[in-house]
Amino acid sequence: MGKIKSIKFKNNNFEYIKPFSISVGTSTTTQNIEVILETDEGYIGFGEASPSFRVTGERIESLLSLEKAINDALKGENTRKYKRIFEKIDQFFSYPSLKTALQYAVLDALCEELGIQVCEFLGGKKDIIETDKTIGI
Repeated sequence: MGKIKSIKFKNNNFEYIKPFSISVGTSTTTQNIEVILETDEGYIGFGEASPSFRVTGERIESLLSLEKAINDALKGENTRKYKRIFEKIDQFFSYPSLKTALQYAVLDALCEELGIQVCEFLGGKKDIIETDKTIGI
């Protein structure tokens, strides 16, 4: 029964191989926050937030400043009671990419404990992940 021991945020900077241009501008880099959740039994779950002020109203600095508040809210919670944890995470409603990263990290740690992949936990219907792709100008 894995209880949350700690949650750490790691700021990752990524440089694009070539500039990415869409109608609102051109980017050459991006910053994401890696969420690393560890349980008292040593299971580790990962999630990743990709904040975009234009899309979600989030700024990287704001998300990073929430690390202590997130730990205070979630430390000691049992990952098997993930719906209860998700309700606590919902308090951070202004930070949708961070909420998603935290939820995934919780499920990832739980699934590591259970010895299955997250896709299996979620139903395992497909063998591949469907995604979308933004085509640059």
